[in-house]
Amino acid sequence: KPIKNIKIKRKVVIEGDRTIDIVIEYDGNVIPIEVKINAVDQPNQLYDYAQQSKVENGAKRVYYLTKFGTEPSKESCCRSNSSNKQLPKEEIGCISWSYDILKWLDECISHYNTYTKAPIREILIQYAAVIRKFTDQLEENEKMEIAELLLKTPENLKSATDIAIALDSVKMNLL
Repeated sequence: KPIKNIKIKRKVVIEGDRTIDIVIEYDGNVIPIEVKINAVDQPNQLYDYAQQSKVENGAKRVYYLTKFGTEPSKESCCRSNSSNKQLPKEEIGCISWSYDILKWLDECISHYNTYTKAPIREILIQYAAVIRKFTDQLEENEKMEIAELLLKTPENLKSATDIAIALDSVKMNLL
């Protein structure tokens, strides 16, 4: 069923001079979205956004958009560090740039109506490329170039294997 009367608002100010990054309104529904890219949660942040959106607009859920769909911190999901005033998990929707948004963009790009409109298609392709870049995903042609380089000589493949092993060790040390 087509959605009508869509309104998208950015930086919606709520009580306490806090801002919900994106609010989508359509057909009497409200979708508040908190976007996190390389930023930390504020105490009570999602809890406050969810409560405000429920009271003012009847929203059933607040969405948390991160690079990889990670969950918000416990401090962000409770009221004034009170464990008995916790935002229920079913009222939080975790979505990711790396999977959910890219999947949606790829579907938009491949849709006939988009495919036949070159300016729109190209903007969406560029947007997807930017998301792949900041979520550390390679484009297909980049993967193929790397694979070709690794397969050129046995030494290249051995070096890549050694780097992969060392990288796992470095990650464990960092964690």
